[in-house]
Amino acid sequence: MRPIHTFGTVNSDFDFQDPNCAQGEMWSVCWPTIAPSSFEHYGASRAAANATGTGLPGWENSLVMTTLKDGAVYRVDLTPNGQEIAGITKIIVEENRFRDTEFSADGTSSSSRPTPPVRSATRREHPPPTRWRTRARSSSTACGTEEGRPPPPRAVRRSSPLACALPSRPVPAEGID
Repeated sequence: MRPIHTFGTVNSDFDFQDPNCAQGEMWSVCWPTIAPSSFEHYGASRAAANATGTGLPGWENSLVMTTLKDGAVYRVDLTPNGQEIAGITKIIVEENRFRDTEFSADGTSSSSRPTPPVRSATRREHPPPTRWRTRARSSSTACGTEEGRPPPPRAVRRSSPLACALPSRPVPAEGID
């Protein structure tokens, strides 16, 4: 069975030992992948948790994907039959390695347990992992937007609000295919 999407497929002759990552032989830092670490189906997660409230409208058939390499959490919107991808949206971008997500009972908050970033081939000390929480607001009027456009989403610590994770905007295909 073919995958419905990939995040970092390369040709068979790709050089996985990029000279830019030769120091310390940290080759994987240069590999062209975002390193997906987990997927969670938003609708199924809410159903399993006996979620209350409306949650995030339009997310019922979406996957939430964490990544280890590009410091992002993505929403992967599926078509109604679940066999194709309708859109991909970065909902959090941060200097962390996200491993997992969990959703609150009302379906509008999520948290992730990131680990320190791996951004260069040099070895350095990293701060200990922290826990991040986000809250999505579905109303653009609550976000103080201009011209009806939501600002780009941002990551926040603890329980600060994440303004305008909705409506989702597709991520350009460069670098994620």
